[in-house]
Amino acid sequence: MDNIVDGVDMSKLEFLKDMMKDKFAGLANTYGENQESKVLGLRESFESKNYEESFRLLHGLKGSSASLGAVTVAKNCAELEEKVSNGQYNIEAADIDNLESECKKAIAVISQFSRK
Repeated sequence: MDNIVDGVDMSKLEFLKDMMKDKFAGLANTYGENQESKVLGLRESFESKNYEESFRLLHGLKGSSASLGAVTVAKNCAELEEKVSNGQYNIEAADIDNLESECKKAIAVISQFSRK
């Protein structure tokens, strides 16, 4: 597999940065801001049993993470998304805590990379 650091495919980041040039930093910042709000919304949607919203947030988080090479976040989202789509709503707070932790790691790696 490619060069993975804290769940982030560094080869993908290098490709995106080369392709986007100066716009990459803005993309990295937007990713960080959006992911934090999506995880908060995800937590709230599960607590209120709004599973359609949970699915929507998981799907969006999965897609944006995959696009930026945050492979562990994307994988975790895909697993939770699959459970929700199959009517398995037994998602624990620890599952979302783990996803949040992986998001924070990915955001840190992507943010640091964007400043190079």
